[in-house]
Amino acid sequence: FQLMERTGCRVYSPEALALLKAAGAKVSDTNLVRIPRALTEKALAAAPTKIDIFNRHGDLAMELTGRNSYFGPGVTCPYFNDPITLERRLAVKDDVVATAIVADALKNIDFLMSLCMISDRTPQLADVHEVDAMLRNSTKPLLTWAFNADNLKDIIAMAEAVAGGAENLRQKPNIIVYAEPTTPLAHSKEALEKLMYMAKKGLPQVYSPGMTFGGTAPVTLAGALTIGLADVLCGVTVSQLVREGTPIICSSNGGVLDLKSFQAAYGSPEMLLMDGAGTQMLRFFGIPSFGLAGATDSKTLDAQAAMEVTAEIIADIGMGANLIHDFGMSDVGMTGS
Repeated sequence: FQLMERTGCRVYSPEALALLKAAGAKVSDTNLVRIPRALTEKALAAAPTKIDIFNRHGDLAMELTGRNSYFGPGVTCPYFNDPITLERRLAVKDDVVATAIVADALKNIDFLMSLCMISDRTPQLADVHEVDAMLRNSTKPLLTWAFNADNLKDIIAMAEAVAGGAENLRQKPNIIVYAEPTTPLAHSKEALEKLMYMAKKGLPQVYSPGMTFGGTAPVTLAGALTIGLADVLCGVTVSQLVREGTPIICSSNGGVLDLKSFQAAYGSPEMLLMDGAGTQMLRFFGIPSFGLAGATDSKTLDAQAAMEVTAEIIADIGMGANLIHDFGMSDVGMTGS
């Protein structure tokens, strides 16, 4: 709270700036915003502590609250381990199809992500194609990304068509959209436009930084946790100013940067500790949490992969993270498998 009040954050959306200023935040230096504690606490009180997510048939699939844990794949891998030839190659739309089919068949996988950043479609519309592939091959809930607000509008229009209309989707949402602040303490126009569009629709979203401890965030876990929580609480505040009761899911996830090699790592004790600390803080705030498990830094299916994935799953279940993503991610998030 002190960080948000004293240091502030950079907000690059004129609409979000206007909302914050009208609500009592101090705006200076064009886009530097200092948010009073009372305003953040009011937003936390308005945000729902429980978010219900449904499948395509309208059946309740996930209750994101308390210590309930649900699992799904990751997203944004530019490469893919071909399951037939075993070669590592650029990800294509058919890999999203295969991921959706496998995830749909696995009873312990609760939601879908594309696991890919596809290369064989128009680059500006790759995110829309990924949603298309998932919608056509599974009825489980989707968690997806969107490159920008225009693509997000197309993605939500597709989801509304599948659900039978905008109100049906709002009443029984089967899609969640993911957006990110830019650590440390910056909120891009693109991220905020997506956050505010989902809030206007009354649809659930994830707002989560992808921190690198020692790179884009402090190397100490306490420092990184403070930065990450300040980033997401700014998003919570904006979302509730747009529409009170907007369902939002957050995290302070991140990976550690090896300062000798300048390589990032998912499979690290620091990542698990940060995931746990962030999850506990969000439960204290009453905000459903976005967990991370099922990812490995290994480039192949070996003992390292088994060890890292197992440790993450046990940790996330133990800490009671709610929406747990990144199954199938390998090679530090570069390769889907």
